[in-house]
Amino acid sequence: MVVFGEYIEAFKQIFFMGLISDLFSFLTEISDDSYLYSCERWFDNLWKKMYRPYTAEGVLEIRDGKFYKKLYVTFRDDTRIVITDDNDEGKKLHYVNLNLEQKKQLLRDGFLTIKEYE
Repeated sequence: MVVFGEYIEAFKQIFFMGLISDLFSFLTEISDDSYLYSCERWFDNLWKKMYRPYTAEGVLEIRDGKFYKKLYVTFRDDTRIVITDDNDEGKKLHYVNLNLEQKKQLLRDGFLTIKEYE
């Protein structure tokens, strides 16, 4: 019976850890700050790795009811590129809490500027 009791205890621990993991996943999904923060870090990393950029603008654009990140870059020779993240799964709009200024920009421009570089 001791062995069976150990299996039950191990099952309880695994089940409990699974619930905790699911809870953290859910909280991460509904947390607006984590996506905005990860976007800003992604923009910063790209900016730091570029050779002689002039300006850049990290934005969130809406597609299929989700925000997706893009970095618009202008180089000193007036070359312009747009960089997207192929691994970006997006963030549902209703999970991102925007302040009043961000809402105004989104309605006015159709996108949300997260960070600008010069």
